Amino acid sequence: MDPAAPLRAYDRVGAQAPPHYRKITLERVEKLIDPVYWADVNVRSRLYDESSKVPLDLQVFHLPMGHKSTWNLFQQAIEQGATKAEKATVGDEFGPTWSTHWFEVRAVIPDGFRGKEVHMRFDTNSEAMVWSADGEPLQGLTGGEGDGKRVEFVVSRSAVPGTALHFFIEMAANELFGAGDGGFLHPPSVDRKFKLVQADICVFNTEWAHLFHDLSLLVEIAKKLPESSRRGSEALFTANQVANVLWTDDDSTLYQARQLTAAFFAKRNGEAQFEVSAIGHCHIDTAWLWPYRETRRKCGRSWATAIRYMEDYPEYRFTASQAQQLQWVKEDYPGLFSKLRTSERFVPTGGSWVEMDCNVPSGESFCRQFLYGQRFFKEEFGRPCKVFWLPDTFGYASQLPQLVRAAEMDYFLTQKLSWNLINKFPYSTFYWEGLDGTRVLTHFPPANTYCAKVTVEEVVNTAEQYHERDRSNDALMVFGHGDGGGGPQRGMLERIHRLQDCDGIPKVSCRSPIEFFERLERNIQAPLTWRGELYFELHRGTYTTHARIKKANRRSEFLLRRVELLCAIAVHHGLLQVYPQANIEELWKLILLNQFHDVLPGTSIQLANDDAHHYYEEVERRATALLNSTAAALCGCALDQDDVGDEQTAAAASVAEGAPRKRVRREPTLQSVVLLNANDFPLTTVVEMPLDELKTHTYWDLDEESTRRMVLDTEKQRAFLEVRPDPMSVVSLPEAVTRGSLELNRVLFSWETLPGSSEAIGFVVENQHLCARFTCDGILRALHGKAPDGAIYQVLKQDEDASSCGGNRFWLYEDTPLFWDAWDVMEYHVEKRAYLPPASSCVLSVENQLRVEVLFEYQLTEHSSLKQIVRLDARSRMLVFDTSVNWHEKHKCLKVEFPVAIRSHEARYHTQYGIVSRPTHRNTSWDVAKFEVCGHHWADLSEPGRGVSLLNDCKYGYSVMDQMMSLSLLRSPKRPDPTADMGHHRFQYALFPHQENDPMAAGVSQCGFELNDPPQLIPVPVSLSAPQRLFWLDEAESSPSVRLDCVKAAEGDPQRALIVRLYESHGGQARATLRSVFPFRSVVQVNILENPLEHGTATQKIEHLSV
Repeated sequence: MDPAAPLRAYDRVGAQAPPHYRKITLERVEKLIDPVYWADVNVRSRLYDESSKVPLDLQVFHLPMGHKSTWNLFQQAIEQGATKAEKATVGDEFGPTWSTHWFEVRAVIPDGFRGKEVHMRFDTNSEAMVWSADGEPLQGLTGGEGDGKRVEFVVSRSAVPGTALHFFIEMAANELFGAGDGGFLHPPSVDRKFKLVQADICVFNTEWAHLFHDLSLLVEIAKKLPESSRRGSEALFTANQVANVLWTDDDSTLYQARQLTAAFFAKRNGEAQFEVSAIGHCHIDTAWLWPYRETRRKCGRSWATAIRYMEDYPEYRFTASQAQQLQWVKEDYPGLFSKLRTSERFVPTGGSWVEMDCNVPSGESFCRQFLYGQRFFKEEFGRPCKVFWLPDTFGYASQLPQLVRAAEMDYFLTQKLSWNLINKFPYSTFYWEGLDGTRVLTHFPPANTYCAKVTVEEVVNTAEQYHERDRSNDALMVFGHGDGGGGPQRGMLERIHRLQDCDGIPKVSCRSPIEFFERLERNIQAPLTWRGELYFELHRGTYTTHARIKKANRRSEFLLRRVELLCAIAVHHGLLQVYPQANIEELWKLILLNQFHDVLPGTSIQLANDDAHHYYEEVERRATALLNSTAAALCGCALDQDDVGDEQTAAAASVAEGAPRKRVRREPTLQSVVLLNANDFPLTTVVEMPLDELKTHTYWDLDEESTRRMVLDTEKQRAFLEVRPDPMSVVSLPEAVTRGSLELNRVLFSWETLPGSSEAIGFVVENQHLCARFTCDGILRALHGKAPDGAIYQVLKQDEDASSCGGNRFWLYEDTPLFWDAWDVMEYHVEKRAYLPPASSCVLSVENQLRVEVLFEYQLTEHSSLKQIVRLDARSRMLVFDTSVNWHEKHKCLKVEFPVAIRSHEARYHTQYGIVSRPTHRNTSWDVAKFEVCGHHWADLSEPGRGVSLLNDCKYGYSVMDQMMSLSLLRSPKRPDPTADMGHHRFQYALFPHQENDPMAAGVSQCGFELNDPPQLIPVPVSLSAPQRLFWLDEAESSPSVRLDCVKAAEGDPQRALIVRLYESHGGQARATLRSVFPFRSVVQVNILENPLEHGTATQKIEHLSV
């Protein structure tokens, strides 16, 4: 030993070690890797040889706001920047928010880097992408100080001096979680600047990095395992030994330190140890705190990183969901997409177009999510997905198990219910059983996150928190930074490598989702079953927030339902030459995109919501043009391109060869009108149109139509017509108008006054089905149903205290959640509310034999007002409240309430393809948690002999508690979108009293469709010669519980094959006879993907009828 050398601890042979005190020792070894304490001399300080770093030579050019350069236009961006580039140095700032800045990066490897690993480090406190000089995306970067930081890029594992480095870096002026002003959920700062704080190449000390990861795990093991644990104590002792032998300024001590850690990690588990399957993932919200356009870049950054890391970690597997995101990558990064397709370790999963909200979309929307998603996965990756992957959404409809299995998926993964605030969900692995009894094997990762970091705590918790430890020894861990993308970091993969079989810790192995589920299915013993919806005890405000988006979604769903039906009729009558399948698919995909679980729920920033509204406007415009052009084709006309306003819809209007052709130009007023009923039942309703428009139609003489039930109001210049179109048909308006005396089955109106006074205090409106009594301040005092036998039954609660009874009362609730502003309505909100002022005016606006309308006006608050038309039509079973609100509030929620004279322990709600029952009491904590629930067209409360349904045309938030039915109308959260719900709204809700205890037998389903999809008047150039229809259910031979919901062209043969989607809506079994105007060569039962089923045959009877 050199006497001049410093004395090291390991040289002190025979020295007595002091006793160890756990707290002190643990803190000592933590400081070896701490980013703050002793960071200049601990192990972390040796990761990079800072004395060797070489600054990057940077040129930067800036692109205009909103420029879409990255979207597969790399070369164009570089060419534009070539003449605009300027010098950039560390300390420069770049912005504003959402702008794009391109850096051209050059450096030369110096002599001192020979044979060493060299990293480029680039940090703009924002997101960025490293590109090769020839335009290939290489890796994403995440700047800043969060745990998702990733600013290093490996340029060489063994550097060669003199090598010239040339890259481009695309900087996005936003962070991983957007650019919130004062907090990540705050609205984004519009003029944020991002500073370049690091730009160099530097030697990376690989061996010191290995020791760093070893020590990190030793510390985590020591902290997580119990103090009484032998293995936890051993980990702490080993880490302390490393601290004793290691001198960070002496590389020769590194070998001995690593020998100590290697000996620890070499010890193996027994065969009975719990096994954790780990899958890399980066959940990317398709829009949230950033707009759609930024998501496209997030996908490129995240997945390029995943592919790059696979080069260094052969065991690494990565999964990505959402076909829409993969489609974007295909368009924007074709080279990267090619790598994804050919990689065996990049595993597509999910089966849906996007990870959608599972509360608000219709059943047909679910089918399209799976149809287009699975088709994409099969076409691009060779096979459909077997796992429905939905880790982050806000509740799960009870029909999903059936639809998942019908989309050829066997397994389901989510974890969001771990966020429940009141009740802990009792299972981790179980069979989830839907309304029809279909089951799907379901797994909730017990680490309770889809963004695990593979810490020891998460690995151990996966085993300890797994509910089925007595039945199974396997669980899944989904690791990688998510929500804003990013994905796994190298440190996570290093941990997996060390924890594959480390004694005392559950075994960790990389497996794909399907490998995990197949293993789980083989090994689990007697799995338990959960029946019905998976109700999420949080984020209930998402049923209501951003009401205009929810309204546009429902309108769009029904609009495309009408378009597909009309196009199918036109094609199979030979009046439409080409079924516009591509056009319709594009429109459906816009709707599906907006059903992403942060857009449709209303929890995104304003930029994302503006995008959503833009897409809905496009759907409305194009679908309406297609509907009009197809209606014209049914009349034997083909419109010019200008008439339909869209090249694709113009092409769709072409007439079959040999069919009558009448090429006409659209004039300011068309000459005829057809009536489309897209519902599967006949209905009697009243349509209203301008009187002058009716008079210009040349196909009938109004003076000779005295037998038709219509009212021509010359004072208001309006026409009211009672129509009864056949199911799923298109008919000329005159043929749909009913005949008979207007004095029979009419609607009646009368004012109520105090004795001896002429001043009205209220009114009564009634028809053959119901009678309603209102006060002039807008309160519904009584609602009676009328039975066919003449019996009268009351459905509204009566009370001696007039101030506390009556329906249609508006209440303003304080709406201040604990944290998630746009997401949550908390249970305590019901404790603080204010009754809003009554109506300030009451005007009879329409009164005739077919319709009565009364207009109320309210000044709700200083800033918000409401107008409401109460409407009752002849023969209508619904009392309709057509409501317009000018809404400008802060953290308030508007509800309407109806106290009813009905008692039941359960209320029933319309949901996708069925009914779900929920409690009306607070007996248990599970009941208490359901103070606000999701319903679609209606909610119903019934008892023997009577019931009442509360329907709507675009709302979803219901509460039925005891004898009070309420509907949430509007919210006013300020984060992340301060404009949420501000402005004008129009919506309808309705009451349907019925005598039956079963609302479905009473006809509530038909009422719901009538309110949401009433017969539509479509202007056409010439009259329709004969009614047109394609399919209908034979009423005499069909159960009323069977719904014919959708008629569409088959994906594989849109010209000759049709898909007819039927479902049983009551929750039982039924038979139906489906009739058609055409003979069919074959009828085959298919699944959602339109693949023939191997078992069973269609039970419907198909018959040919002549037109």
